[in-house]
Amino acid sequence: MLEIPNDSKVLNPLQNELALYLSGFTPSDNSAYVSLFSKISDISKPQLITLNYDLLIEKSLELLQKDIGNNINSYPQLLKLHGSSNFMPDFRNININEISAFGYASFIETDDIKVLKHHEIKPWVEKYHFDSSPVMCMYSKDKRMITCPSYFNMAKKEFINKVSKTKLMIIIGTKYTPHDKHIWDVILSNKKSRIILIDPYPDNDLKKFINKKNRRVKKDEIIEKSFSDSVDDIVKIINTEINKYEKKD
Repeated sequence: MLEIPNDSKVLNPLQNELALYLSGFTPSDNSAYVSLFSKISDISKPQLITLNYDLLIEKSLELLQKDIGNNINSYPQLLKLHGSSNFMPDFRNININEISAFGYASFIETDDIKVLKHHEIKPWVEKYHFDSSPVMCMYSKDKRMITCPSYFNMAKKEFINKVSKTKLMIIIGTKYTPHDKHIWDVILSNKKSRIILIDPYPDNDLKKFINKKNRRVKKDEIIEKSFSDSVDDIVKIINTEINKYEKKD
């Protein structure tokens, strides 16, 4: 079996090419994301969390002229647990050139991370092609992050904080993989939250857990439809929750 060398000159270009590819995806005006966000009564209320590296959520909100933030002081809030194709190490005024690392768990760590606009990604990648790469986990079982791994540690803590406090989770298109303990152990340990799963082909073990967990709620908690086909279902659930809490206020 061919093994990829643990070499920054090999892994950085791979991550950079992946970032360019994923950041190139653009939503249409009638895409599922755009349709969903346009129908939510107050987009600042839900906490958005994604495992994806692409910019479809950000671009969809931009189409709707809604600002997006990647920190706790911005609304709507978006937590990208595994990093993003537009998260870059902030080198400030330091000249980074001809950096090489071999055999390390990670290659570069910086104090801050820059969030680039889509059009800024390609010039950055061309400049640092071999020397660095975006802050995003590799496609591997251990979710290794070779650039700024402290981000992943911070994001996992924020994920635990958000998920442990919520009373409603809507999970869309995330497949149940038991080895992703940093995701599923956190989700399934919340005993008070109602879980709604959107998946046309849900995992049987996850279905059993959700049905058992939510048996006191006489509602459809597993919606076996695609994301695009379930937009109106999701909107109804979210807007009902928003209205409920607005009445309390």
